[in-house]
Amino acid sequence: MMTSGRAWSEDPLGESPTLARIELDGGVSALVGRRGVLRERQGLASGLLGEIRDRTLQAEAELGEPAQLRWRVGDGGELWVDDIGPIDAPLPWGLMQPEGPDQWGWDGHQPHPGDRWSRGNAGEVFPGVLTPLTWSLTGAALDRAFAAPWGKLAAGRRFIALFEGYIYFNFGLIMSLLSDQLGMRTSDFLIAVGGPEAAAETRAAGAHASTRTNYWRIFRNLPFLIRRAAEQRWLPIRWRSERKQTLRRYAQLRQFNAAAEAASDREISNALTIYGEFASRFVSFMMRCQGSAFGQVQFLLWLSEAWIGDRSLALRLLQGLPNVLTAQSNLELWRLAERAAADRRCADLVARTPPDALLRTLADDPDAAWLADELTAYFAEHGHRTTAELELATPRWVEEPAALLQTFRGYVEHPQQSSPARLHERQVADRRAAQAEVRAALTANPIERLLPARWLLYRLVIRDAQELQPLRENPKFVLMKLVLELRRLYLRLGRRWQRSGALDAPDDIFWLSLDETIALARESADPALRARMRSRVRRRRRQYDEWTSRPAPLIRDRDGAPVGEPPAAAPAAQESGPLRGIAASIGLAQGRARVATSPAEGRELVAGEILVARFTDPGWTPIFPLAAAVVTEIGGMLSHGAVVAREYGIPAVVNVAGATTKIQTGDIIEVDGSKGEVRRAK
Repeated sequence: MMTSGRAWSEDPLGESPTLARIELDGGVSALVGRRGVLRERQGLASGLLGEIRDRTLQAEAELGEPAQLRWRVGDGGELWVDDIGPIDAPLPWGLMQPEGPDQWGWDGHQPHPGDRWSRGNAGEVFPGVLTPLTWSLTGAALDRAFAAPWGKLAAGRRFIALFEGYIYFNFGLIMSLLSDQLGMRTSDFLIAVGGPEAAAETRAAGAHASTRTNYWRIFRNLPFLIRRAAEQRWLPIRWRSERKQTLRRYAQLRQFNAAAEAASDREISNALTIYGEFASRFVSFMMRCQGSAFGQVQFLLWLSEAWIGDRSLALRLLQGLPNVLTAQSNLELWRLAERAAADRRCADLVARTPPDALLRTLADDPDAAWLADELTAYFAEHGHRTTAELELATPRWVEEPAALLQTFRGYVEHPQQSSPARLHERQVADRRAAQAEVRAALTANPIERLLPARWLLYRLVIRDAQELQPLRENPKFVLMKLVLELRRLYLRLGRRWQRSGALDAPDDIFWLSLDETIALARESADPALRARMRSRVRRRRRQYDEWTSRPAPLIRDRDGAPVGEPPAAAPAAQESGPLRGIAASIGLAQGRARVATSPAEGRELVAGEILVARFTDPGWTPIFPLAAAVVTEIGGMLSHGAVVAREYGIPAVVNVAGATTKIQTGDIIEVDGSKGEVRRAK
């Protein structure tokens, strides 16, 4: 029988430039290096493998870029090459849906029967396809951070996976740990986090009625729960130390960056590795904070329903909190806009100048130069934010200020809108009133007034939840400062490698993995290595375009196969009843809908309209003060947008399935942030 197959001079796993991958027709393959077979699926004569490898590498040298060839072995054992050409197929990265046995390939991960992969929450934090560099820096770090608090309970399981470029969280594992291991109700977790599963629950009659608390399991795991509670009590204190240390590292990296033009590729690569490792360690702390915030809110929801019979109280108790950095950042911009609106010259320039020319125009006008200075100072302090900000390839506000300046114009043109500062004060008063209502309800009878055990426990839970909620957002605010400097340093390398011919464009570096950037920094003069890296960038960009051209399924099963229809297939038909979601910020608002499927569309929002979006992250929140209410398809009570909406007193309903297709721009709708409903106005 004749043996035939294909060979590549570039290994898709990117393990070494001296390797060749040889595949037989039928799918079995071998990885062959200069010293022989490194990994083999099915036996072939080593001499034949070496000959195929040499012909493949020879073809690469002749083409000047990675090569592929079709080969066959004749009856006499001689090697025949039928076709030679460059490698043009899209090159995937990360963990994907397997094509057959043993095809998972990311750290040996194998599917578990309880795995259920969800874009809930992940779609808010990572809305798009991740570039290879971002994935290589964040994937393993996030997985370790999720796993750390659970110890042996989650041994051998994955929390994070990448399917067709999109990050998914293993909701099956998380809910199994909460329910099967700890005996807790998963419904409270879904309300706090959101996700497709929560959307199905909130649409159903008698939602969560079948979910029960297993007190025996809670008792059995009491030592674990007590230890977790003790750890989280220290988080607000530890946060002060972590923040100080991270800002110090940020200042050091800025200083290195300023002088990096004289540094060698290897010195820059070493700095990126050192500060990248620090960022990964900080990510673990950030995820611990977020997990604790989610857990405490779950407890607060459970007690509110069990003892008060009103979950909406939890929303009121979690609003008007001090030191939410994202909310404070937006308040600073609003206050600056109020000053600009009171200055006739500045207000006129802001109204008639395109956002991309505003800073320059203001700086050139002696009467308005003060505003240019103030805005420049604002970008220096807060310009490290953006939409989809965990993606390194995304430009920050300070790099492309026009997006935020367009929102600033809306602030200046509508100074009559309620000031976020006054709204925040109102939220503080309502939070205190809600706390007084809870105390009155829990000490209604004489015995409880003498021995207020329930109130004392509830007050402790409230205190912890209020202290932990800002830690849902604040560590990320500080982390993004460090990420901005890491991005700048990567782009510096990218520009250098573009000048030397190693890359075609500076941002090509985002389509290399961390290990590949290190290899290129060490051997940037190697023409073979440079050619392979350019080929990988080209093929990965093609893969990126292919993945982004289709929507990501919201849920995948244990094997990565989609469950249900993708988001784009959601019906746009009118529904007679209200759209239901998760109540995220109390209040009632009516207005014209502005449907936004991208940040650019979101910035078209006119003051007094209701923002309807797939998701919002910190990069969207500057437009919140202009909105009468917020409706999103993705999110939970502790989504970044929900936290900021509560600080401003803006009604919000999140996790409304199909909101951007069932609501059209211009529709007059009513948003009930207390009931979690969106209705068409009569």
